[in-house]
Amino acid sequence: ITKLHVESGKVWGDLPYSRLFLGSGNYSPSIPFYVSNTFQTMRLFEFLSDRYINFYFQHNLENRLINAKRFNPDIYLIHNMGFGSLKNTDVHEIEEDSGFKTLEKGYYESGVLLDGLIQTNFFNIIYIGAGVGAFYRYGPYQYKKTWDNLAIKAILRIRVN
Repeated sequence: ITKLHVESGKVWGDLPYSRLFLGSGNYSPSIPFYVSNTFQTMRLFEFLSDRYINFYFQHNLENRLINAKRFNPDIYLIHNMGFGSLKNTDVHEIEEDSGFKTLEKGYYESGVLLDGLIQTNFFNIIYIGAGVGAFYRYGPYQYKKTWDNLAIKAILRIRVN
């Protein structure tokens, strides 16, 4: 099963910082949960744009590689990338050392998810599943230290039938 999610945005005029687009990053060492259609290795508030386009590609191999009686997780291959720009950075009155970046060179990350490592079904009413994933950031915005480019994510799914 393959999914492609594309999102894009553009603002016109000289808007304040609070009205621009932030990168869709969800990396936080204190909250390590996977959120689909976001960048798993991108820090919060790291990128700023007045126009952008993001691509989120996900392919579910289902349980074809590992299929045991009580252990059959879904395996997802994921690749995300984003591009953006910011005109007139001086108009937005952003300090030079504020730490934000723009996405002109392209942001890239890839990862693997193992979903359903733990599965529980309560009376065929509530399904709870848990898994784990690993993502790696590469390309022009990668960090010098390999470990800083890696994000380990937990997956929690709760479904009511």
